[in-house]
Amino acid sequence: KMVLKIDFKDPSEEAFDRELFEAATTDPLTKIPNRRSFVERALGELACARRKNLYAHAVMCDVDHFKKVNDTWGHQTGDMILRTIAQIFSRNKRESDLFARYGGEEFVFLLTEMSKADALKSAERLRKAVESYRFTFEDKTIPVTISLGVASFKGKDIPTIDTMITAADKHLYYAKDHGRNQVVGDMQTP
Repeated sequence: KMVLKIDFKDPSEEAFDRELFEAATTDPLTKIPNRRSFVERALGELACARRKNLYAHAVMCDVDHFKKVNDTWGHQTGDMILRTIAQIFSRNKRESDLFARYGGEEFVFLLTEMSKADALKSAERLRKAVESYRFTFEDKTIPVTISLGVASFKGKDIPTIDTMITAADKHLYYAKDHGRNQVVGDMQTP
C-alpha cells in the first residue's frame, strides 16, 4: 500500500516557509549561516572526510579587542564591522568551505580536502584580508584585526565537530595570549 500526499501552496505560503527556514539557519546580523546550521552541515562533511581518509580542519576566529571597538565607537559600528568581516570571509573562502557566525564576535570554519599547511595558509589569507580592509566610521579609520586557531584531524581520527571546535578554540586563545592578529595551528603551539 502506498500513500501519496500532494501539498499545494500558494506563493505567500511558500514565501513564509522560506522566511522560517532562513530565520532558523541564518544569523540575522551578518546574513551568513548560524551556528546551528553550521553544525548540521558539518556532520556530513566530517563523515565524508572520515570515509575518504582526508583532513578536516576547524578554524575558530575572533575579532581582536572587539569590546574596546564597541566601547569606543558604539555597538552600531561593532555591528557594521561584523557584517563587513562576514562579507570579507564570503569573498575569500573557497566555495566548499563551511563557515558561520559562532556567537558574539566569533566565526567558525570547516575546511576539508586540503593539507594542514594549506589550512594554515587559508586562515592566514582570511587574516590578511581583514587586516588590509579599511574600516571607517565618520571618516575615521578603525583598526580591526582577527586571531585564528586551526585544529586539524585526519580520517578515522576525526572527532565530533564540537571536539574539533574546542581544539581550534585552544589555538585561538594561544594566538590571543601571544600577541593577537595571527594564526595558530597544531604545528605551532607547544
